[in-house]
Amino acid sequence: MMNAPVANGTPTHAASDSSHLTDISGSCPDDVPDSEDYGELDDFLASSEAPVETVQTRAATTQSRHSRPPDLKIFKTQRGNELIVFRGFDYVKHRENNGEKVVVWRCRSGKDCGGQLRTDRNARVVFQSLPHNHDPVPFVEYIHEAMTAAREMAVKTKLSPHAIYQEVTKGMSPDAVKKIPEKRLLVAMITRIRRLRGMEPKVPLPSPEVTEKEPVELNSSLKLLKTQRSQDMLWCANYEYLKRYENTERGTIDWRCRSRTFCQGKVQTNLACTRVYRLVEHCHPPFCNLPTVHETLDRMRKMGAETTLSPRQIYKACTADRPYSVIEQLPPLKSIREMIYRQRVAHCISRKHPSSLAAISFPPNIFSPWEKQPPIVYDSGFKDGRRMFVFYTNISLKLLEEIPTWLMCEAYKVMPRLFNQLFTIHVAINQTIVPCVYALLSHNGVEDFYELLTVLKNAESSLSPENVITDFQVNSQVAIKRAFPQVELYTCLSHMDEWLWKKIGDFGMREMYCKCKTTKHLAKQLLALAFVPQKEVISVFHQLNSTIQTDDMKRLYSAFQRTFISAPAGVRRSSDGHMISLTAAAKPMFSLTMWNCHDMVSAGYLRVVNSFESWHTSLYLSLVPGSRNVYHIINKISGELCQIDTYLPRLEQLERGSPLWWTTTVIRFDDQLNNVLPTFKQDTKTPEERRAMVERFVKNVCCCIFLPTRQIAKRYVHNGLRIPRRYFR
Repeated sequence: MMNAPVANGTPTHAASDSSHLTDISGSCPDDVPDSEDYGELDDFLASSEAPVETVQTRAATTQSRHSRPPDLKIFKTQRGNELIVFRGFDYVKHRENNGEKVVVWRCRSGKDCGGQLRTDRNARVVFQSLPHNHDPVPFVEYIHEAMTAAREMAVKTKLSPHAIYQEVTKGMSPDAVKKIPEKRLLVAMITRIRRLRGMEPKVPLPSPEVTEKEPVELNSSLKLLKTQRSQDMLWCANYEYLKRYENTERGTIDWRCRSRTFCQGKVQTNLACTRVYRLVEHCHPPFCNLPTVHETLDRMRKMGAETTLSPRQIYKACTADRPYSVIEQLPPLKSIREMIYRQRVAHCISRKHPSSLAAISFPPNIFSPWEKQPPIVYDSGFKDGRRMFVFYTNISLKLLEEIPTWLMCEAYKVMPRLFNQLFTIHVAINQTIVPCVYALLSHNGVEDFYELLTVLKNAESSLSPENVITDFQVNSQVAIKRAFPQVELYTCLSHMDEWLWKKIGDFGMREMYCKCKTTKHLAKQLLALAFVPQKEVISVFHQLNSTIQTDDMKRLYSAFQRTFISAPAGVRRSSDGHMISLTAAAKPMFSLTMWNCHDMVSAGYLRVVNSFESWHTSLYLSLVPGSRNVYHIINKISGELCQIDTYLPRLEQLERGSPLWWTTTVIRFDDQLNNVLPTFKQDTKTPEERRAMVERFVKNVCCCIFLPTRQIAKRYVHNGLRIPRRYFR
C-alpha cells in the first residue's frame, strides 16, 4: 500500500539534479533580515560567487514551472489543513499574498525556527527557502503517508484500529516504525474519526450480568494496585480500572477503564475487590504487559529519586532490556519527565530544608550514587554568620593544574536558600566548558573568595593559572590577584554587552535602536573597541566620538568613557561662571587591559563565556522547577563533578572544527574575528588612510558581535513587551 523505506533505515530524497530545478528568484518576505542590518564584510570574507545562468538552466527552470518538484509532497493534517514536505522538513501555511500570488509556508517545528518556504498557490514552484535552526526530520514523508493512509482506511474500511496500524506499517524498517505515533494514539485517532462520522456507537452495549461460572476466571485475575498519586487502581483480565463510585450501602464499587480512547469499559466489584458482579466490554484489546510496564515505571521513579540523571537518560536505562511491546505501552517522554520531577520534589521534601546555616548537616545517603568516587567537600563551619562549602574532585584539580586558563562566574539562578551565590570555576577543553569546582557562599566579600582560592591551593600546591576570565565583580577580582599575583585578568564580553544594553534602556534609546540602523551601528561601535589593539583603543574611541551628533548618543559615549576609558579632564566653575579649579582625568572603573579581547582572540582563547552561561541555564533547567533545597542542589552538583571522567575522553578527541552543538555559534563568530583582526594596520601613512581603515575595521567587527536582532526586538517593542534575555549575546 505504501512505499517502504530503504533497508538501512534512512530515507532517500530525490537529488536536485539539472532536470528538477526550482525557481528561487522570487522576492524576499517582509521579515527576512537585510544585509545592511549586520554590516558587510570585506572581500576576504566572501566565500561564494553568483551562479552563472546558462541556456540549459533557463530551459530547465522554465520546464520546472509546470511540474511540482519531486521532493515536494502535499498532505492533509487531522484538521484538514494543507501541509507540505520539502527536503526533510514539513511546513504549514503561514499566509497567502494575493497580490504577488505567493504562499508563505512556515516550519512546523515551532516558533523558534525561522525556516520558511515560498511557493505559488498550487505549490508547484518553489521561489525561496529560508534555512532552519535544526536538522531535517528523519522519515517525515513516511510519517505523513502513514497517518494519511490510516485516516483514509478508517473511513473506507471496517478494519479494526490495530489491523490498520499493522497495515500502514507493513514493510517499514524498525527505525521508521519508531517515528510513527504510538499505537494507542493512532488507535485513539481512528476511533475518534469513526465516532464523529457515526460509524461506531458512542457507548458500547453493556454485556449481560456475569454468570456463576465466568467470575471464577475474572476473580482470579483481580489485583488492587496503586497509581503514582496513591489512588486505587484495579487490574482485571489485563485491563486497568480507576475507581469511579463506591456504594457502601449496596457493598459495591464501580470502576471505569483507565484508557482515554473513548472506552466505556466498566466493572463492578464488591468492597474487598474479590468478586466481579457486572462487566461492560471494552472497545480496545487488552494490554498484556501491564505488570512489566508498572515495574518499569517503578524503576524510573526510584532512579529519579536517588540519582541526578536526566529524564532521557533514565528512560534509556530502564527500557534498554525491555521488548518493544512494553515500550509502546509506556507514557510519553513528557509525562515520564514530569513523573521524575515529582519524585525528586518529594525526595527533597523528605530532607527538610535547614532553618539556618548552622543547622546544615549532610544526610548519610546524599552521596550514595557515587560511593566509588565521592566528591571532596570542604566545610568552613559556621562562624560570624558565615559558612562556605567547596566541592571538587581529584580529576578536577588535575584539570585546573594542566589548563592555564580558568573561567569564573556566579550562578545566581541556582542559588539555594540561606546562601548568597553559587560560585563556579570551569576550564575549556576544545571550546567545551567542563565544571571543576563549585562553592556555596553565604557572603560575597573579598575574604570569602580568598578563602575559596586558598582551599584549592592547599589541596593542590602547584595550581598557578596564567589567565582568568571573570565578570565585573570587583571583590572576586581583588581576591584572584591576591591569591595569584602573576595571573592576567580578563572580563567576559557578554557582561560588557549587558552593561551597554542597560545604558541604552536608561537613556530611552531601545526603541530607536530597534528601528534605526544608524543608531544600532553607533552603539555596536563601542563593543568593537574590545577587539582593537590596546595601544590604539583611546585614539580610535576619540575618532568614533567625533562623529556623534545626537545628544542621547553623546550621553552613551560619555558614560562608556567614564566606565571603560577614563573620565576626561575638566574645569570646575562657580554659579556665576568663574573658574574654581581644574579636574584631572580620573581612572576608569575597569582598566583597559581587563575588557580588551584583542590578545585573547588572537591567542585562540574564548572571547566570551556564553557557553559558560549556557551551561548555567542547562543546570537550572535540570533541577526540579521551583526547588531551592540546598540538599537537592548539592546532590546535583556532586553528580556533575563525579561524571567528568565519563565524558572527558570524548572531549579530548574533539577538534576545534567539530565542537558540541551549543558552542558552534561562538566558534563561528570567533573564526570570523580571527580573519578581521589582522586587517587593523598600525603603519598607515596618511590620516585619511588611517580613518578609512578604522571605519572599515569597526564595520567588519560589528558583523560578528550582536545585540538583539532588529526583527525580534521590533516584534517585542511593537507588542509592548520586554525583550527576553535569550536573544541577547
